[in-house]
Amino acid sequence: MGMDPSKITTFDNETYATSTTAPEFSVTWQYPPGSTAAPVHAFPNAQVNSSDIPIKLQSLKEINLDLHWTYGIGTKDVASTNMQTLTNNSVETNVAIDMFLDSDKTKSQSSSDAQYEVMVWLATIGSSAQPIGLENGAVSTQVVNNSTFNLYTGENSLNQTVLTWVAANATEIFSGDIAPLLTKLSAMNTTFPTSSTYLGYLSFGSEAFSSNVNVTFSVPKLSIDVQS
Repeated sequence: MGMDPSKITTFDNETYATSTTAPEFSVTWQYPPGSTAAPVHAFPNAQVNSSDIPIKLQSLKEINLDLHWTYGIGTKDVASTNMQTLTNNSVETNVAIDMFLDSDKTKSQSSSDAQYEVMVWLATIGSSAQPIGLENGAVSTQVVNNSTFNLYTGENSLNQTVLTWVAANATEIFSGDIAPLLTKLSAMNTTFPTSSTYLGYLSFGSEAFSSNVNVTFSVPKLSIDVQS
């Protein structure tokens, strides 16, 4: 079963409180396990649509997040996430910031044409929801807003370099600047994004791998503020 459109909350742009905040939204989904080559069925998300991006990393000062998400069994929003209940019901998913970057300004805005995909996983739920490159071990560690993130890297089926910062512990409420996770990359490796690479695509959501039952991903609070 895919995402039921009736379970998706939509708002007109006029209801956005500010240019950096989004209204609450939620989605209910249920999928069988996918193939090894394409394990993710969907990525329900809110994407930043702003004149602040594309932006070169050398001009990027802050990416301030202020968000709260929950995951629960069934079709209703829940107040808090019970990880054990999700695991007991074989839920495989994550909660993540998804970004795409490229040295070409236009390509950086495309999730399929960009050279780099950089993700920040705030939660990993289940044993099958794994970042690309996990088997090779973490290549770096960074602490942001008192949360520890480990970096994994590899290539996806589109031959994009995927760099995934994974939180050591699930972080349901996050308020802080994640720009250091991008600027760290430009100082690490010549095959990673550089200071002249453009960040052209930024979204927040959840990769739906699989679940035996209906699960509801809810985002009661979301603000993303890109500062140059």
